[in-house]
Amino acid sequence: MTDYYKILGIDKTASSDDIKKAWRTLAKKYHPDVDPTANALFLSISRAYEVLSDPARRTQYDKGGLATAFSLKTKRAEYKVEELVKSGDICDIYRGTR
Repeated sequence: MTDYYKILGIDKTASSDDIKKAWRTLAKKYHPDVDPTANALFLSISRAYEVLSDPARRTQYDKGGLATAFSLKTKRAEYKVEELVKSGDICDIYRGTR
């Protein structure tokens, strides 16, 4: 099973702010525009953030791992990495507005 906490370099007791901070740091470092060879790692980082940033999915992940985290029928379950990039979050990081 993939350990999303290990991917983001955080404890299982990390707060939502800690999760977001870790994701931003790693997303900035391994974004494909910065390091074209890191696309797979960037996708793993984004997937880890996608699960751990959503309280319901994080709880399910902690209880049963990846399969149950992605079986939840929540608004975030339809969340895709492309939407993350479109939301401006990563772009704001590079512009220094966040």
